[in-house]
Amino acid sequence: MEYSLLMKSPLFKGLKEEEIISILSDIPYRIKKIKTGSLLSQSGDQVNSLMIVTEGFVKGEMADYAGRLIKIEDIHAPGALAPAFMFGNNNRFPVDIVAGSDCEILLIEKSNFLNY
Repeated sequence: MEYSLLMKSPLFKGLKEEEIISILSDIPYRIKKIKTGSLLSQSGDQVNSLMIVTEGFVKGEMADYAGRLIKIEDIHAPGALAPAFMFGNNNRFPVDIVAGSDCEILLIEKSNFLNY
């Protein structure tokens, strides 16, 4: 994983690479590799983890009433996926999340994030 890229993420903004490495050495996390076109999360799935794109990009999509896909947003590295929904009352993804390219996602479970 490219730790220096995380310095540009709002979550780690202002921290040095060594500080990010130190934080991530104290928090359990995992890296998920996703192939282009794969579904990462479906609309309505619960948001239980902080997810940060560390390579590539993902797309937020939804289907209209005729079944056509509508692109809502592209999230490029080092963007976070629905971070506000992790803490909201209705903590579910509002759209499908699909890999727009081969990508890598950093996942930190909500409980581990809150315990840090």
